[in-house]
Amino acid sequence: MKHFFSEIDNITLTFSDIYINRYGMEFIRIYFERPKEGGFDFLESALPMLKVKDANGFTRRAN
Repeated sequence: MKHFFSEIDNITLTFSDIYINRYGMEFIRIYFERPKEGGFDFLESALPMLKVKDANGFTRRAN
């Protein structure tokens, strides 16, 4: 289900297969992970909507 896409600046991006929502629109889920002491920061979103579904450790503006 998850496909490895890339790793840049220690952030890994993976994505799902193509899904179709109840309105017939295709989308993919995208996941960002960044290791930290004791675990990972993560962010889950979807394309093309770009609505953040869940996140922990990522901010709107990364330094």
